[in-house]
Amino acid sequence: GMLVIVMPLIAESHDHLGDPEIVTRGFIYVKDSEDLIEEMKQVAVLAVENCKEQEINDISAIKSKVKSSVASFLFKKTKCSPIVLPVIFEV
Repeated sequence: GMLVIVMPLIAESHDHLGDPEIVTRGFIYVKDSEDLIEEMKQVAVLAVENCKEQEINDISAIKSKVKSSVASFLFKKTKCSPIVLPVIFEV
């Protein structure tokens, strides 16, 4: 399956604007997994905040950090490895 994480960031500060949006296909049924979706959102936000603390400002590095954080979280929780596609953009 696959998982898309859509997350807008403020261009100057790289703060996230609200919760990320998560879309899945062929991985989990969202209505049965609302708690897991919320945890994934928290993991994605924490990854962005960690990048900010480490002064990582490159969008591709932030995407990579979000992807690896969410993928490892999902493997620990579900023992599955879906394709994780972070869509992070500056506004």
